[in-house]
Amino acid sequence: MRAAIIGIGAIARMHARALADLDGVELVAATCRTEEKGQTFARDHGCRWYADTGTMLRRERPDFVTVAT
Repeated sequence: MRAAIIGIGAIARMHARALADLDGVELVAATCRTEEKGQTFARDHGCRWYADTGTMLRRERPDFVTVAT
């Protein structure tokens, strides 16, 4: 399953670690408004960063999202 995280607040790293522990789940994307923060998170967790949630949903088509705002 393809997962995404909306909002890269303090709890988002915990969400990413939990997703990584699930068999068959791949974190494909995360969104936040701050480019530096988003690029760092994406690099650390092997996913893509988007500044806009709607764009991320259209392009990545995740099976589910977690909200960490």
